[in-house]
Amino acid sequence: MSAGKRVCVSLLLILLAQSSAAAQSHARLGELYADRQYFKLRDALRDFDRDQSAELLFYRGAVANKFNRLPESIKYLTAYLKRARAGADSRLLVECYGMLADDYVKTYQYRKAARAYATLLGKFGGRLDAEKKSDFENSARLWGALGGVPRQTASSRGGSQIGQDRDGHIPLEINGRRVALAFDTGANVSVVTDSLARKLSLKIIDASVEVGAVAGNKVKARLAVARVVKLGNASIRHAVFLVFDDRDLYISEAHFQIEGLVGFPVIAALGEVTFVRGGGIRLPAAPAAGGAQNMCLDELTPLVAGRFRDRELIFALDTGASRTTLYPRFYEDYKEEISAGYETHTERVRGAGGFREIKGYLAKDIVLGFGGGEARLARVPILTEYTNDSSRHFYGNLGQDLIKQFGRMTLNFKTMSVVFE
Repeated sequence: MSAGKRVCVSLLLILLAQSSAAAQSHARLGELYADRQYFKLRDALRDFDRDQSAELLFYRGAVANKFNRLPESIKYLTAYLKRARAGADSRLLVECYGMLADDYVKTYQYRKAARAYATLLGKFGGRLDAEKKSDFENSARLWGALGGVPRQTASSRGGSQIGQDRDGHIPLEINGRRVALAFDTGANVSVVTDSLARKLSLKIIDASVEVGAVAGNKVKARLAVARVVKLGNASIRHAVFLVFDDRDLYISEAHFQIEGLVGFPVIAALGEVTFVRGGGIRLPAAPAAGGAQNMCLDELTPLVAGRFRDRELIFALDTGASRTTLYPRFYEDYKEEISAGYETHTERVRGAGGFREIKGYLAKDIVLGFGGGEARLARVPILTEYTNDSSRHFYGNLGQDLIKQFGRMTLNFKTMSVVFE
């Protein structure tokens, strides 16, 4: 073999080796994304600064989406769609259209969100399972119905400190009428009952959507828009609400009617919110800069990086939940210890339209760490069955029993940080 041919063969072998290594590295990124390990995915991407492949555009867009850098995410994901070849992984394409729709929802471009879902269904509807297809169809209807609604906007005349009533609800004004509602980061959209929607003169949208309930059934809801929601010196215009029949938000065993909830889109629009133990909330004139980036988003669900013993675990954050619940993933990782050391337990999990009883265990003295602080949970249920999509991927849902162990909890949606003090 001539020297020239040997050089060509050597170069080919080097290129093949590099291609194989890149494919393995990309596969690792895919595993982290599929497992919703967004903090690890963010860190892993730092090793790919020079990789300009189409697939890396997707992962960069995904990380920007999860860490609330929405214009950046839209740029990367649209670039990926332009460069993805006909034989590209259809799973990534489905995820791309779904995340792009999520970017548009979070930037209140509802018509574009509906179009992204419609495109997804048109291209890949035949490959989706029935449940996933139904969810996308419902999302397309929901955001399509809001296509003519102006974008939500937020403004502030300065910082505010807002007290709470004895039920822990925050006073606010909706369309000039005073009302007190709970702040619930676990609510993907703000919620009101039909009777309260009429009292508040909300603009009802002539469309109904199906909302998945914890009992496994679907609950019908309508859409409505508030002209203005005022919290202290902050104002949110064109806020979207889901309107439920009163009976669907009635807790029969407690004889208690939930009238409504302030959900994630309004809370995030405030930029930064401090929940003060026993003292309501504080809203700064402008969000602070800096801070450890230990919070991200799974669509409209805030996720927080915490520690159990020597491991980093990801939890959903739900300020509307009265207590913390640990999910099946936690059970599976510590199965022998839990089965041998804790009593069996049946947990009643409630949501719109009813409740569901879940088998599990009742743990004692679980210590979780967040940003240098620790919280001790005297009694915490560990579920062995899935309740929702989050319960399949994350280690638990953080509730008020954990939050109230700290004097303050600050959520900053600009820096994507949560600080417990």
